[in-house]
Amino acid sequence: MKKILLSGMLVVVMCPQAWAQYNQENGVSASEADSTPAPVPSNPSYPWGATSSVTYATGDFGTGTTTDTVYIPVTVSRYFSQGKLDLTIPYAYKKSGPGVTLINGRGVRTSHATDGTTTASGLGDILLKGSYYLLQETDSKPFNMSLIDQVKLPTADDKKGLGTGKFDDTIGTELSKSLGDYWQVFSNLYYTFVGSPNGEDLKNQFTYDVGAGYKVTSQIWAHLYYEESTAIISDTSNPRTLFIGGDYQLTPPVDIFSDLGIGLSEGSPDISISFGAGIKF
Repeated sequence: MKKILLSGMLVVVMCPQAWAQYNQENGVSASEADSTPAPVPSNPSYPWGATSSVTYATGDFGTGTTTDTVYIPVTVSRYFSQGKLDLTIPYAYKKSGPGVTLINGRGVRTSHATDGTTTASGLGDILLKGSYYLLQETDSKPFNMSLIDQVKLPTADDKKGLGTGKFDDTIGTELSKSLGDYWQVFSNLYYTFVGSPNGEDLKNQFTYDVGAGYKVTSQIWAHLYYEESTAIISDTSNPRTLFIGGDYQLTPPVDIFSDLGIGLSEGSPDISISFGAGIKF
């Protein structure tokens, strides 16, 4: 609990220091299911943003029973000159057998057992994320670097397997660099202090991803990246997923995006598909 309180204090302290707006013309859009970092301009045009998406995922996670999930987050963002603050309120649906719980909208293998196949839906875990842009790419600064802190509030029903019923705290860094006028490379590193419900011994989790984005036209970005996380229980596979997707800018403040995830291990869903849209105002 002390870690959670310190995390919340860090988010509050960082907010008044000015945080920045995403510039679609210079980078790849990021959704809840897509952790690709957004580059930051020096003069934000829109102080607010709203994003929503729908993600469907299916796989057995090594349990022998298929789990289907639907995750629909709505995120409201407040941009400042050196970072941003995101509040995500999600709806979650899960149809699964024993041993799979939703964490941040994704199915995760846990040791919690239920009898037979169960179906549940409702409010997911609310997320509060603060990002501080430590570096912004310029002629004198070679890349973008953000420090992040995200608190997961246990608002999902843990008895239905929609969450763990415990607080989580994630700290990390998000890096990106432009290569000429068309390419951008990026990598994100996160460490999550995972709260363990009664009867569970969930391990803290390290996650990283690495990938690249390509500017197809002035309105279209495509991206490809690999993501891996450590397993939160012993003797299970690390979740490993390859994502391919893109972003289309309808107008300067409006864009749509999609992602296809291909599971590369039993710790990941076999397939995940995401569609979403965002608006800045």
